[in-house]
Amino acid sequence: KIPVTIKIVLPPEALMDVKVEVLTKKVNPGKYLNFRVDLFNLGQTKRIDVFLTYTIKNVESDEVLIKTEKTVALETSVSYKETLKIPEDAKEGKYYIEVVAHYDTKMATAIDSFDIVLPFWLFEKIRMLLTNILFYLIVFVLLPLLFLAIRFYRSWQEKKRARARYVFPVDMKKLPQPGP
Repeated sequence: KIPVTIKIVLPPEALMDVKVEVLTKKVNPGKYLNFRVDLFNLGQTKRIDVFLTYTIKNVESDEVLIKTEKTVALETSVSYKETLKIPEDAKEGKYYIEVVAHYDTKMATAIDSFDIVLPFWLFEKIRMLLTNILFYLIVFVLLPLLFLAIRFYRSWQEKKRARARYVFPVDMKKLPQPGP
């Protein structure tokens, strides 16, 4: 008999965790959603290639608003900020972003919620007005011209009154009449 020790060593297994945090909790349609993604390598492997899928869905209807994909190489941990543009036609309501990380044959998921709100119409109209070239054309060209036109009209009225022979209407019957 020969003493033999058999040691079974499992191959290093990949294990990771993902976390998402929405940085802008209220977003207007057409603006950008800012969020941070944290990836953690918890396994024994040195490096993992992670395939990420970002999905924005409506909480009530589960309708997909945006879906994008990205690949990241993960060694220990990675933290980065991402932005996604919310479509102009997005409806007001509660939404969530789901980050799904696929690695080896496994996956990890993280979710955070946010609101899409419509901007107050007055602020949006003022912003659009201030960014319009026609507004500046009116303010810096037409308003001074209007001011000058009013001054010219008033001075013309004054000159007309000064040249007038009679200030009040004259009744011709009350004037002296030629004799017989």
